[in-house]
Amino acid sequence: MAEMARPSKETNQVSVNQASDDGDGVIVPASEWVELDEDVRAGFTTNDQRDMQRMGKKQQFRRNFRILTAIGFTSCVMGTWEILLTSNTLALIAGGMPGLFWSMTWAPTAGGQYHWVSEFAPRKYQKLLSYVSGWFSTICWQSIVAVDCQIIGGIIQGLISLNNPKHEPAPWQSTLLIWASAIGVGLFNVFGAKHLPLAEGVFVSCHVLLLIPVVVVLLVMAPKQSASAVFINFTDNGANWPNLGLTTMVGQVSAMFTVLGSDSVAHMSEEIENAGVIVPKTMIWSFFVNMPLTYLLLLTFLFCIGNLEEALSSSTGYPFIYAFENATGSVQATTGLTFLVLLLLVFITISSMASASRQTFAFARDNGLPFANWMGHVHESLHIPVNAVILAVLYAMALSLINIGSSTAFNAILSLSTVALMATYILSIAFCSTGGYLDHQGYDISPVQALIPGLQQLLAAFRKAKFSIYHTREGHRADLSTVSPRESFRSRNNASGLGIGSAGPLGRLLIRGEAGHDIIPELYPIAGEPVIDKPGRGAFTHTEFDLMLRIRGITNLVVAGVTTDCCVSSTIREASDRGIDFA
Repeated sequence: MAEMARPSKETNQVSVNQASDDGDGVIVPASEWVELDEDVRAGFTTNDQRDMQRMGKKQQFRRNFRILTAIGFTSCVMGTWEILLTSNTLALIAGGMPGLFWSMTWAPTAGGQYHWVSEFAPRKYQKLLSYVSGWFSTICWQSIVAVDCQIIGGIIQGLISLNNPKHEPAPWQSTLLIWASAIGVGLFNVFGAKHLPLAEGVFVSCHVLLLIPVVVVLLVMAPKQSASAVFINFTDNGANWPNLGLTTMVGQVSAMFTVLGSDSVAHMSEEIENAGVIVPKTMIWSFFVNMPLTYLLLLTFLFCIGNLEEALSSSTGYPFIYAFENATGSVQATTGLTFLVLLLLVFITISSMASASRQTFAFARDNGLPFANWMGHVHESLHIPVNAVILAVLYAMALSLINIGSSTAFNAILSLSTVALMATYILSIAFCSTGGYLDHQGYDISPVQALIPGLQQLLAAFRKAKFSIYHTREGHRADLSTVSPRESFRSRNNASGLGIGSAGPLGRLLIRGEAGHDIIPELYPIAGEPVIDKPGRGAFTHTEFDLMLRIRGITNLVVAGVTTDCCVSSTIREASDRGIDFA
């Protein structure tokens, strides 16, 4: 959960910017902590008190979650094997079975959409970046709830079609089922919220145990695919992109959606005992718990799916329902297995709405949303943000109305939860050319130059597909004010003794405006492709790159370059820290 934060002038602590016009932070006085309701005080540790006071917040929620239930909550929101099983259609269309398998290998990321932007952004951009990222996160989480409700409604319709082949699904029926799902989940989040930790404990047990019958039935009873069909034979089953490479990239969305939500526990921080310790542990352990189960289900499903074309054209609308029926040959058995998956999806949607409502509440509390006082209100006796839950229900219901007119438009809007545009990272003359920074210091640049043709092909492919492309180049001010003493020493720690700012055949090394600072001709930008001048390895530090990406809604990067151990890896780490996915 991110906040709009800045250093307080009086305390030199981080405090949250409230509604004050002068921008000063507000610190909750320590006297208020002893006046908490008895229900709220339960589970409120000294560490929690210190953290809440540091951020200028008053405790308003019960801290019901411990480490196991927090892991259960995060695992529930992620619902990796359940979501993978029920939302893999796009990947199977765009890339086939190998596309789904390999995209699950390279695409997953733990980055949430709303990190502590204001604490790490340059001071002059703190408010704007916090505001923009807060809106992205709000839309993302609200859309995740809508997607979950859509999946529940779609599976119910699929079961009806399975048991009644004469049934002809209508869009308005799907919309009503989405409404019913959203309202039911919303009611639990309002009146059953105090039982949420218990529900998460039940879910974790079911999450593991119910996978067993699904896997055993498919492995024992279903006809098997060959290894080449699963791992090698990429196919385009109706996506109609220019080539299989781009087709598979489009299909990655299914894999990305599968692992969304590891940041969900951060939005529940004010309801977790000793949150400063438990929240980061939960993010890590939820992956350790989920990913082995997910890959077990993934391999089982791909080897046992049956005829892929028939699965994609199934009247149920879901390939996994077709796979169950193909394996068992029984409508009743298929209905039973599908109902188990549907039950788990209900748990997942309950947790997703809980996380979405807390994220919305937190952003409204910081005056980031319209009607902030209403959305940021916590019910005095229930101790939950009831109005934020109502908003999540209404958002899902409103979006589902689009489905009546166009299911394609509806699905496109729901993709807001996994917006994924591509950008590529290119290098400058200083690192690739004779007489440049590396060459003049005595390093062998032939391995670097050998990679240029591959980068040219990559650049051409992204341009042809009309993806967004950003070029970056490292360079410093002529007065070397952007070079730290440590970096200056490091750059000169070589046999030549030359470093940043030294004279070279292409001008002063790594100085902006010099010939060696420009981008090599083979990879030169064309009109409309921004160039990011960075004063270090990472493309995000002391640049406007993050702001540019967020304004355009880009949350997924393809990072390409030749200095993998410094600039490329640094950019990837910085992207991950900002909740941006990468490949």
